Amino acid sequence: MLLPPLGRFRTGPGRLFLAVLAFAVLAPFSLRAQDESGDGSLYSKLIEPIPDHTDAGSRKIIETHLKALGGQEALNKIEAVRISSHMRRAHFEGDLIMTETGNPYRYHVKTTVKRLGKLYDKFEGYNGEILWEYDPNEKRAFPKQIDGLRLKDAANGFFLDPCLDWEARGCTFEYLGEVKSKGRPHYLLKMYTSAGRTLFLYFEAKTLMITRMGAEIIFGGAIVDEDVYNTSFEKVNGVWFPVAQEYYIDNQKLGEGKITLIEVNPEIEPGLFDMPKVRERWLRQQ
Repeated sequence: MLLPPLGRFRTGPGRLFLAVLAFAVLAPFSLRAQDESGDGSLYSKLIEPIPDHTDAGSRKIIETHLKALGGQEALNKIEAVRISSHMRRAHFEGDLIMTETGNPYRYHVKTTVKRLGKLYDKFEGYNGEILWEYDPNEKRAFPKQIDGLRLKDAANGFFLDPCLDWEARGCTFEYLGEVKSKGRPHYLLKMYTSAGRTLFLYFEAKTLMITRMGAEIIFGGAIVDEDVYNTSFEKVNGVWFPVAQEYYIDNQKLGEGKITLIEVNPEIEPGLFDMPKVRERWLRQQ
C-alpha cells in the first residue's frame, strides 16, 4: 500500500526545468533498445561479462552519493512518483506524464504530441511482468503486449536513481577512475545490470551527484553512444531530483525537456500499470 501524498513541486514562472525522463522510455534511462536485425545479433553486442564483485571504491562513492541525494531514510519514504514534463527532440516535441513505483518496479507513461493542431496520445506501461503499449490513433487500435528485448530492458529499469537498491536489483559496479565532464572533475563508475547491460555514471567530485549517464543503445539499426546530462537539481521532500537534462547521440545534441510537476507518493488508480483489456466497442470499430 502506498503512502499518502507527501508533496508536490511545480516550476515557477520563467524558470527552466528539463525533463527527469531521460527514460528514453524513456526510461527512465531504461536502457531500452530496438534491434532491427530481427535475430538479436545487435542486442547481443550490448551484453558484457559481469565482474565478480563490486570494488570498495565503487561502494564508497555509491554510499556517499546516496547520502548526498538525501539519505536512505528520505529515499525510503518515496514509494512512487508522478513526473510531468515537456520534451523536445530532433523530430519530436510533446508532453509526458510518467508514473513509477519502486517495489515492485512498475511504470506508466502517457505521451501527448501535437500534429496539425490536433493532440494525439500514446500509452506504455509495465506492471512488473507484462510490458505493453497502446496507440488509440492506429487504425486497428488494440493494446499490444511486448516481449523480447524491450521486455528484458523494462525489467532492468530503476526507480529514482540507478544506485538505489543496487544490490537487491543484482547490479555490479566497477570504478574506472577520475575523469572530466564539461570541464569539471568526476568519478566514473560502470554499472552492470543482472542481464549484462552497462551504464556509465559520472559523479561530480564536488557534490557526488550524477551529472551524466552514458550507454550504448541501438538507434537507426546501429549501435551508438547515448548520453544524458543532468544540468540542474531541485530538492523535493528531502531528496534531490535531476530537473534539467540534455540528450546526446554520438556527441550530437538530440534534445532537451522541461519538468512542469513532480508529485511524490501520488494516489495511483487501480490497474494503472496493467495492460488495458480489449473493450467491446473497440471490436465494433474494427
